Amino acid sequence: MYFTIHVVLLLALSATALGRLPKNRGHTLPSINLGDDSNIEGYCSTLYSPNSPHNITEKIHPCYYYRCYNGNYIRNRCPDGLGLSNAFIKKWSKKGKGRNSNPCYKPSSKCRITLKEKGLIDYETTICGIDIMIVIDVSCSIDEVDQMKVKQFVNRLVKVFPIKPGFTQLGGLVYSKDIEHVTYLNEFVTRRKVLERFANYPITMKPCGTSTFAALELARTVYFTEKNGRRPNKKGVILVLTDGYTNPIGRQNDTLYQAAMLDAEMPEVQRTVIGLPNIRQEERGNRGKDGVAEWSKIASSPNDVLNLDTFDALYDIIDDITRKSCEIL
Repeated sequence: MYFTIHVVLLLALSATALGRLPKNRGHTLPSINLGDDSNIEGYCSTLYSPNSPHNITEKIHPCYYYRCYNGNYIRNRCPDGLGLSNAFIKKWSKKGKGRNSNPCYKPSSKCRITLKEKGLIDYETTICGIDIMIVIDVSCSIDEVDQMKVKQFVNRLVKVFPIKPGFTQLGGLVYSKDIEHVTYLNEFVTRRKVLERFANYPITMKPCGTSTFAALELARTVYFTEKNGRRPNKKGVILVLTDGYTNPIGRQNDTLYQAAMLDAEMPEVQRTVIGLPNIRQEERGNRGKDGVAEWSKIASSPNDVLNLDTFDALYDIIDDITRKSCEIL
């Protein structure tokens, strides 16, 4: 009888212990909530680290951080002019722990990226007369630190155009599930005012989603109209920055329809898509660019889709975008 009781008790304790074991370890990633990045628990202790956990003797660089990609920490540079926060470095030095939120928000002149590092000349288009609409995806699949890099790219792009009456006009919107206004083409006539608007657009928007169809429709029916500044005698450019296909996927046909409407109603407008890396797809073992087929329909031609392998590569295409967009008066 005592033997039977002991066996039953041991089985009960074993079942309780097994019930407490973490599930889905090994090759299956568990589903947890870590902001923009899910599916890293069991591979990386935190999303961001100031140093590689695999090489703890490496000296911390104030302008670089490590991010978890599919179980491995990969070194990245902070956005231009920003470095690691003191709290982030201190936490690592004392406790050996990283964090799951943006580590790069400390202004630092030492972390400025030089034109030489960007592979750029200090180029400004002094003669350029175009109407350009910038459509920016700020959906939840893009990390905050990478959204900051996108914003820096857009702001530098704005700086190279001569925004003044008779020359270049810039409009913009950002989108996730919903749309956020930035500026109409004719809302401002000075570069300073336009820069202020683009410097202050939100880089995170909830609820999550990728309403590319709505963004394209508004660009066509509201922003690119004579009422809001479209000039029929000037070249028109629509620049779309996105990291993936329409979400929910059931609305993808709506996006393709809006692309077809742009073709039908504004065939003269040049449409360029900058395909940003998709972190979630990379961590699922995909190429990291899961919207290529959709992008090729949005762009004027497949040659007008610029696929980027990293967010830092945005700096490399500024000169190409400005020269391709501008017309000589």
